[in-house]
Amino acid sequence: MDAEFDRTFLGQLESGDVDAFTAYTDETLESRGLGTHEIRTWVALAGVANGARATTIFYEPVVEWATGCALLHYE
Repeated sequence: MDAEFDRTFLGQLESGDVDAFTAYTDETLESRGLGTHEIRTWVALAGVANGARATTIFYEPVVEWATGCALLHYE
């Protein structure tokens, strides 16, 4: 788990920085921990959100699960 990476990624979603969050390679994601496979899902969601603004409702690194949990709202 890499909470700093998670927070950076969430910030990229909030700012709509498509170039940043679509540039991650498989190697980069795999090196950041077990939960990063879900980043691909967040990227897909951002694509279908069609420019809607994302706001992070919460983020919590869960050490016991070796991953972070986040909830975003798109408007």
